[in-house]
Amino acid sequence: LPEELVSIIAGYACTGDGATARSLLLVSKKIKRIVTPVQWHSLSLSGVSQFCRFADALSQVSDERHIYHLFISDREASDARHFWSSRVSRGGNETIEELHSKEERERVQWRHAQNLILNHAAPTLQTLTFLAFDPRNSARRVGDMLKRTYPNLRELTIRVPPLQPFSKAHLLPRLERLHVAGHYKTSTSAPSRIGSISPGVTHLRLSGIFAYPFTRELAAEL
Repeated sequence: LPEELVSIIAGYACTGDGATARSLLLVSKKIKRIVTPVQWHSLSLSGVSQFCRFADALSQVSDERHIYHLFISDREASDARHFWSSRVSRGGNETIEELHSKEERERVQWRHAQNLILNHAAPTLQTLTFLAFDPRNSARRVGDMLKRTYPNLRELTIRVPPLQPFSKAHLLPRLERLHVAGHYKTSTSAPSRIGSISPGVTHLRLSGIFAYPFTRELAAEL
C-alpha cells in the first residue's frame, strides 16, 4: 500500500487507549516511522505508575505529537471507588510512616506529571476525562487541571470533590458537552457547584445526585 494510505489507516487504528499504537510500533521501522506522529492521538492513563511513566516518555520527546482524546484516572480500574472515602491498605511490613512517605512521594510525582502532560495536551485536546478518586489529593488535582486554557476542548467529563466549585468557563471557550460527577447534597448549592458554565454547552450531565431538593435548586439556577 502507498505510505499515504498506511498513514490514514494508522490514524484510525490509534483511536483507542493507546495499546494498538504501541503494538504497531513494534511491526517494523517503516511502520514505526508512520505511526509515531499519531500514536498519542488517543490515550488512556490510569494509576500513578502508568501516568508518571508516560510523563517521563513525554519529557524525552523532541518532536511535536498531538493529543486529541485523553482519559486520566488517578487510580487503576480495580481500585477506583464511587464514593469519597479513603481506603488505607497496608501490605507486607510497611509502617504507617512508610505509607505516609510513599503517599507524599506519589503526590509530588503525580503533580509534576500532570502539569507536564496537560501543558503538552491542552492546546489540541478535543475530549478529556479526568477522574480524581484520591480523597486526600483530588481537590488539588482538579484545581491544577483547571489552571490552563483548553481552546479546542468540546467534551469534558470530570469527577470533582465534594464542595469544590466548578466555574471555569473562560478556560473552556468551545466546550459543548459537560459531565460532572461528584457527591451532591442539599448542603451544596447549585451555583457554588456549577458556577458559570460556558455558554456554548448544549449537553449537561450530573452524576452522584443523592438529594431531590438539590435537583430543584439546580433546575431553578439553569
